Amino acid sequence: MDPFPRTSGALLDRAGADVAQLLKRFENVVGLAPMSAREGDGDGDGEGKSGVKSGAGGAGGGRTRTAVEVYQIEVETAALIRAAESLLSLTRSLKEAWLFGTLKTLGTEESTRKAEGKMDEDVRGVAEGLERLIRGGGGGSGGGG
Repeated sequence: MDPFPRTSGALLDRAGADVAQLLKRFENVVGLAPMSAREGDGDGDGEGKSGVKSGAGGAGGGRTRTAVEVYQIEVETAALIRAAESLLSLTRSLKEAWLFGTLKTLGTEESTRKAEGKMDEDVRGVAEGLERLIRGGGGGSGGGG
């Protein structure tokens, strides 16, 4: 049994979930950027706009917070990579299915033949209608003068 369903709905659901996961993880990584870099006043003294040192909070408080932020960023980055790999896996399986003929792009062969036959009938009908219009329009204007 195929571990990945090949129906268009399932494939679209998987692609949507993978993209959503990728975006969520990227937002999380950006959201974990150090607060001192976002709230800093840019003068390089380690104090933000509030005048409080970014490492304030006791001995080693800055290092602990930094270590926690680094760990969280590493976890979110690993999840971001997994989401990208899942999306790449989906595209690879789609390529394989397309190459080996197991991916139904237009439906079954019978329904495709029926649709092509109906399209041919429609084209013939339109062509006949145009011919009648040309004959009737050309003859009617010449005979009325």
